[in-house]
Amino acid sequence: MIGSKCAEARQIGARFDKQRVSDSLVAENVVRFSSPPRGRILNFAGAEMAAARLFEIEPEKSAATIKVNPGSPQRPLRAEALRRGIMVSHRHPVARGFKKGVIGCS
Repeated sequence: MIGSKCAEARQIGARFDKQRVSDSLVAENVVRFSSPPRGRILNFAGAEMAAARLFEIEPEKSAATIKVNPGSPQRPLRAEALRRGIMVSHRHPVARGFKKGVIGCS
């Protein structure tokens, strides 16, 4: 019971932090498409610099592989990882007409 309350508190804190950052980026007028960024991964001016700085801290600094989202806001992160020789893993969107997890072969 206590563990679930702690997890819930962490989630609430994380949502608050994301909202605070999102509001700050909107106020500074640095949000790229799509705005407003509510409920989305933030895409902002300076993402390239942020991606480079991310790899200066642990655990990303010593990572051999990272998992990212396939969307455009994380393109700078993927590019920086590949430039540094880090393997990038991400989920591929499911195409219509195909079953999830099934690879079509002829």
